[in-house]
Amino acid sequence: MSKLLTVHRRVHTDVSEKLAVRLVPLHLFQILWYLVVKAAEASPQGAVIHIAARHQRLVDGRFGTVLKVSDNGPGIPDDLSNKIFDPLFTTKEGHLGLGLSVVCHLVEEAGGEISVGSSPAFPTCVRLFFPEA
Repeated sequence: MSKLLTVHRRVHTDVSEKLAVRLVPLHLFQILWYLVVKAAEASPQGAVIHIAARHQRLVDGRFGTVLKVSDNGPGIPDDLSNKIFDPLFTTKEGHLGLGLSVVCHLVEEAGGEISVGSSPAFPTCVRLFFPEA
């Protein structure tokens, strides 16, 4: 899979320095790995996958780290968007459908939240929020 990322896609990062989240380092790696792999699978050759992270205050007043992974693939159909985090849900033959459910579990285990925005007109963006560490 890393060959898929390095040969046909690029990853652009825009991450503030000194971000801190309460998360097992291996879990952060797993979350980012799954999200970048899914973005690469959805994106055409030559695409750029964007990773951004910032301290941010939410509308409801909470403060923490917002991490976004976005791609310029075809988007997620509306009828599937509420299923993508379900265990064993997949649209790809030969896949187990565990990746995004694991991501969701790890984010929630750390006290965070996950959401996805997608439409044919805009890139798919997975947004993670982790409360201030």
